[in-house]
Amino acid sequence: MIIRGSMRSHRYFYLTLLFIILLVSYNQVFAEIRSPSREFYRQGLQWVSEGKIEPAIDAFKTAIKKDRRFADAYHQLGLAYLAIGTIESRKLATFALKEALKLDKTNVRYHLDMAKLSLKKGMKWGAKKGFERALELDPSVAEAYYHLGLLKEEDMLWYKDMISPQEEGVVFTFYKYSNKDLHDAREYFAKAIEFDKSFVLAYYHLGLIQFEFSDYSAMANNLEKALEVQPDNPDFYLFLGLAYHRMSDYFLANQKFKLAKSYMSDEELSLFESVIAVLDPAENKRYAALNSTQKSDYQRKFWKQRDPLFMTEFNERISEHYSRFAYANLRFGNPDKGIEGWKTDQGKSYIRFGPPKSKFRTRPNFNITLGGTINRSDADPIAVSQENWTYGDFNLVFEDRTLNRRFKFKRHMDPERDTKLIFEQLIKKVPEHYDFDIEGSPFEIPHQITQYMGQSGQTKIILDFGIPRDKVSLSYANVFLKKGFFIFDAFWNDIGRQVESRRIALGDQFGRNNSGLIFDRHEFQLLPESYKIALELVDESSGNMGKFRQELNVRNFDPIRLEISDLLLADNIQTDSSSLNKNAKLKILPNLFHKFRSGQALFVYFESYNLDLDEGGFSHYTVETVLRPIKSKRSSIAKLASSLGGLFGLSNSKQTEVSVLYEYQGNSTTEPTHSSLRLADTKPGQYVLVIRVKDINGGQTVENSVTFEIVNEYNILDKYQNNKG
Repeated sequence: MIIRGSMRSHRYFYLTLLFIILLVSYNQVFAEIRSPSREFYRQGLQWVSEGKIEPAIDAFKTAIKKDRRFADAYHQLGLAYLAIGTIESRKLATFALKEALKLDKTNVRYHLDMAKLSLKKGMKWGAKKGFERALELDPSVAEAYYHLGLLKEEDMLWYKDMISPQEEGVVFTFYKYSNKDLHDAREYFAKAIEFDKSFVLAYYHLGLIQFEFSDYSAMANNLEKALEVQPDNPDFYLFLGLAYHRMSDYFLANQKFKLAKSYMSDEELSLFESVIAVLDPAENKRYAALNSTQKSDYQRKFWKQRDPLFMTEFNERISEHYSRFAYANLRFGNPDKGIEGWKTDQGKSYIRFGPPKSKFRTRPNFNITLGGTINRSDADPIAVSQENWTYGDFNLVFEDRTLNRRFKFKRHMDPERDTKLIFEQLIKKVPEHYDFDIEGSPFEIPHQITQYMGQSGQTKIILDFGIPRDKVSLSYANVFLKKGFFIFDAFWNDIGRQVESRRIALGDQFGRNNSGLIFDRHEFQLLPESYKIALELVDESSGNMGKFRQELNVRNFDPIRLEISDLLLADNIQTDSSSLNKNAKLKILPNLFHKFRSGQALFVYFESYNLDLDEGGFSHYTVETVLRPIKSKRSSIAKLASSLGGLFGLSNSKQTEVSVLYEYQGNSTTEPTHSSLRLADTKPGQYVLVIRVKDINGGQTVENSVTFEIVNEYNILDKYQNNKG
């Protein structure tokens, strides 16, 4: 009984003590809630949420006056000062955050914000120590790993292309430091993701690192993961498009760029699609004066004519522009300091000309030689870091004059060494540049276009072209090509588009061919107007690609008066019902370069229209062939006349030309004609061939002409090699 009573009294004592403790604690908590310092603190937080920083600062100050040990009030006061963004406010923020840390040395949030403040002040070493201290207190803080990764990333980019030239040809590189920083940055970003799978900025910067080292596949993988967290972030789609573009997967790149644009604000989209970053200064002024509809149409035409491959469903040049714009903002921008990458000197250059063929950065130094002496011959004892971009035909030099790793055009008293002036002069002549990267190698497509009267007021156009034999792959004497032919009006609106896989059998090629070309032909009809046409050929085996594009002014043939077509020059023309020119039933081996060797036969084909018929239904007309040198001595003409006279009965009524005249009879108002001349003993030079048709029944005369060149034997054996480029 005694023991039981003792146990009951102890139980009562502990219950009473617990009640007293809870009562005291409740009173303390209630007192804190009701305390004036807490009231002012909550009011300060409310002002901050409304963007009213000055009232918030006053509220936090009052809270601190009421309670000098109020660490959270010091912390929020520091953040409020930091939001002002001035040098003085950063000093005040530093004092407030230091006071907060004195009161609570183990608060991870305080250490993180103090470290971020050190970054804003340019005190990277202090920032690094702050983030490391936060991780000592809590090894799972993703934000600390992320910021340490940023510091290592910046160092990696700084050392990646750096060299240190010394005397006597000695050059130091810093690649090993860059690789070490690369490894550390990857580790830090990976840790940030490990502890916070939603930390998308870590994926983002992992992508930048991988881009700099051309690991585009890994870059795409990280950005895809970031989009799983933020599927509506336009920047992530933009940089993902950049990754696919660099992998030459233009289809996927185009898809990602479209998604990026769909999530952009109107202001962002307007800037992103604008062409102001790639126009020359004079054109930019004209562009700025346009209204929104006119600007939109201008941009459409601008990018359309720069599309390197019309046969694809997307414009690779636009993708390249988007990629450059994305990289410029990613690499040269600084959101914390309000710096937009595309507006920096390096960003402007990158958007216009793309990545340089090579680049290097010099290390800043005090011009101290290996012997330890200062080079007094240099006017500036401090040699700031310079970054040199080489583009082949020109170089651009940037310098870190303010020693903050923000590079600007190098300035110099000598205009020829002042990069800013060089850039300003350069973009007047070459406002932008882009080399389209293809799977194989490029080749030229020699061609000639001839126009004939078509049906229903249209004009028939024949495009003869050649494909270099050494640029295509043969399969059982066949060539397999992807062919695209495109027609646009004068404003780059689509008129016609034809993309097909085409087989060319070498056995069907006509005539002896020493030009190294495989010939093909494309026929089409257009109304008389001005157009732009393009032909694209891709060898499906090697990926070699050829293309040409040009303006085409389509002739208007009168339906009543006498007309003559263009003159088609050829190496050989024969009558054959299975020929390429089915209407004329001819086999034609075109001479695409209009070059003939002395002694060779020159063939010409043309058509006459609207010939009058006599009562018997016959046409009567003459064809005069005139050969006229453009620049030739009199002795050449004499030899030409002498050599041709015996064969064709040429007259030499004028000392500057020779001619032959034939009379024809037909049974149609339209008559096709082909003839030949042998250029025996003719000296090399430029000549004009004139065809003059006279309608005997109607009394009308019409003529057309074409220029050609007579070359030596050794120059004509490979016409393609002598004319490409």
